[in-house]
Amino acid sequence: MKQALSHLFNDLLSALLFLAVYLITANITAAAAVAITIGLAQIAMQRFTGRRIWPMQWISILVVIVLSAASIVTQSPRFVMLKPSLGHFAIAAAMLKRGWMSRYLPEIALRYLPDNMPVVAGYAWAGLMVGLGLANMAIALWAPFAIWVWFISMGAIGAKVAAFVLQYAVFRTMIRRARRRAEGAAIGAAARPSSALLGMAAGLILVMSSGGAGAVGFQRLALPDPEGAPLEVDVWYPSEAPVMSRSLGPFRQTVAGDGAIVGSQLPLIVISHGTGGGAETHYVTIRH
Repeated sequence: MKQALSHLFNDLLSALLFLAVYLITANITAAAAVAITIGLAQIAMQRFTGRRIWPMQWISILVVIVLSAASIVTQSPRFVMLKPSLGHFAIAAAMLKRGWMSRYLPEIALRYLPDNMPVVAGYAWAGLMVGLGLANMAIALWAPFAIWVWFISMGAIGAKVAAFVLQYAVFRTMIRRARRRAEGAAIGAAARPSSALLGMAAGLILVMSSGGAGAVGFQRLALPDPEGAPLEVDVWYPSEAPVMSRSLGPFRQTVAGDGAIVGSQLPLIVISHGTGGGAETHYVTIRH
């Protein structure tokens, strides 16, 4: 986008200087001479700096010379007034490249916008450039000079600013809605009972329906881990051993520490507390 706008400014520079000189001096010959001089200077500068001169630039300087000469011969500024139309048409052609806008969008836009949205927006910008080029052509040929001055200095620029603001508002709204949908889906998935929770519930039902013991035994085990420190595991189970109050992290629980296990073929429920958590946060649920 920056490159396209830079090309557009360079292409319009001779027309803008023609406008400035003509408004100041009311001399078409002087204004056209300035336009031709600037166009030739741009080509010379690129050759001097070793930059490639594209065919479109040769066409552009040829158009400047022809239109400026026609303005001098006819003493009418309308020929040079057509120049911005050619610049807009050239930019529109560059914007027809599919997906050109994607490289200028932030990561959040690429993540949440539909894949075809940058393509559609890019074509919309190309359409805007074509529309501005046609509007300038009509104004340059048939409208008073004062109208063209307003259009080239305010109307065309205002249309681009309005289009940018509209695109920003639309993209921002779409991104916010997509983020809310994504967050809502994540919350919904978290709220749905997982298979592990269903298994836990089934195990608790089996324990309670079997008439369970009157106390809860507790053991803390350390399982070896070849790749790091031993893995600490807390185990609660049915027991009839005497219970007593004991600390468990920041909590206290009433359990039969290292008491004998009561029953056989008992269901096993495994709970992972997740990164940053601790087994003690589940002790109330597990004891019940």
